[in-house]
Amino acid sequence: MRGRSFLCAAIALYVSSHFVLQLSFNASSLDNNTDSAWTLDGPIIKKTGSSKESPSSVNTTRQHPHAGARFPNGSYGYVADVTTVRKQMLTSLQQNSNVGQEETTAMSYLPLNSQELETVCNSEPRDPSLERKAGWRLLRRMKVKETTVQSNNLEESGSKILCAIYTYEKKHKAVTAIGETWGWRCDGFFAASTKTVMDPTESGLGAIDLPHKGKEEYENMWQKVRSIWAYAHDNYIDDFDYFYLAGDDTHLIVENLRAYLHSLGPGARNEPLYMGHWIPDVSGRQGDYFCGGGAGYVLNKKALRMLVKEIFPKCRRKLQTHAEDRTIGDCFRKFGILGNRSVDEYGSQLFHGSDPHFVSHYKGDKGYYQQVYDFWGKQFGHKTGLDLASNYSISYHLLRGPMKMKRHHAIIYKSCPKGTVLGDLLLQG
Repeated sequence: MRGRSFLCAAIALYVSSHFVLQLSFNASSLDNNTDSAWTLDGPIIKKTGSSKESPSSVNTTRQHPHAGARFPNGSYGYVADVTTVRKQMLTSLQQNSNVGQEETTAMSYLPLNSQELETVCNSEPRDPSLERKAGWRLLRRMKVKETTVQSNNLEESGSKILCAIYTYEKKHKAVTAIGETWGWRCDGFFAASTKTVMDPTESGLGAIDLPHKGKEEYENMWQKVRSIWAYAHDNYIDDFDYFYLAGDDTHLIVENLRAYLHSLGPGARNEPLYMGHWIPDVSGRQGDYFCGGGAGYVLNKKALRMLVKEIFPKCRRKLQTHAEDRTIGDCFRKFGILGNRSVDEYGSQLFHGSDPHFVSHYKGDKGYYQQVYDFWGKQFGHKTGLDLASNYSISYHLLRGPMKMKRHHAIIYKSCPKGTVLGDLLLQG
């Protein structure tokens, strides 16, 4: 009962906050006092250097959201090598004598120490377990599109994907878990945090200190996300084809994302793409929706360029709110960009705003979620439970804690060795 009460309270808070936000949007959909495409709001901040230069070698001024990241000493101008986590993991993979060079074995690679091995691989999939029985049923039927993950040559991976998460220093253990599970499978990865980590022996490799306008708090997520997208645009837009952003409790199946993007054909690059987990805007106009931040969402180059150069200077640039996902969806919609279709050929969801346990057993017949499920049903046919989730799902949300992240990953990728409880169960098919 306590768990059910907590869920109801969370749903109520989510809905009420979105109604409050809608009042702000109705007042003015775009800022009246707009900037030109490269006029930046916020206090002037010195930008000094890059990751390849000394912190004092450059002296320019930029404002949020373009102030950039900071070196560990606090100087601005840090441009991260976003292939660091990938290279580190590929080196670890190649040094592990149990992995070898077979592609399918490399696909399943997950580094675990003895304590992690016990937690992740030697517990039964039952209640209470990290994934619970309903989640186990969904996860064990999931499939991963096979692809080469062993090469440092990004050209060999096809479409290049830069993945980013938002977090803060106290959650750097989660950053490490993401780096060791799915982060390294992206062609580039960074974690927008409050501390830059350059030492590979330190928890949180891939984290960068990326300040933003206002306080570092949940109620200011929109300003944090503005700085993340501006940083990705200013430093990496020419190096990658697609850009994915999520929180530090989201698991991405990178291979399935890559395969789905490839299936969209040339149009996925030629027109602005904004794709993720569709959520109806229950407090807006009927039929409006946005891509939920929990599951993460994807932009292509055209969408990212439009967002940073055209939309940010004109839409909600001073707003402070936790609902960054709804805000960015509204801003895109003002500029004629709607969320791209994100279901498989059967109408089953690819992106999920909840964990596999919730997705696999919830009926969508109460309160806020009834509106969400009804919206999905009108678009793609009414589905619940196991039918709702595609076998080639792309992401799940609310996998909080490193062990929960690694446990779910181990089930999806069949990472546990033979002779462990989980490894033997998954070998049975």
